[in-house]
Amino acid sequence: MKKAFIGATFSLLLVVIAAFSWYVFFGDEAESVEGSEGPTIDEIVSNSWDTEQLTTNLSSDHIIRASFRIEGDREETRIEIEKRDFQIKNAIIHRLAGMEADQLQDSEGLRELEQTLKEDITNMLEDGSVTNVYTTERVIQ
Repeated sequence: MKKAFIGATFSLLLVVIAAFSWYVFFGDEAESVEGSEGPTIDEIVSNSWDTEQLTTNLSSDHIIRASFRIEGDREETRIEIEKRDFQIKNAIIHRLAGMEADQLQDSEGLRELEQTLKEDITNMLEDGSVTNVYTTERVIQ
């Protein structure tokens, strides 16, 4: 009976030590993931700028009509993006001119275009960065 009690106590002690160790090593990470929520929709809207509808030729003898929403990391970035609107439109037109219609037909092609535009526009900025580029309209003829 005494050996069983000592064994149960030892097992309980191991469980408590394991739980404490798990909390020490992983507890802070779980809290930081919960606290690392993205921006609110109001922040996204205030940090974003919409292009006007752009129409240009693709390299495959098709025409695309597209609009984009460009989200910056903060409001100051959005202001700079607005000031650089002519440069951004130019970069978008040049990117699209080098693409074929079939590259833009599926979601993978659109994601690649959005990622490339995100990098291109971020490189133009003096301060801040683009966090997302959203395709808000796309018609290929």
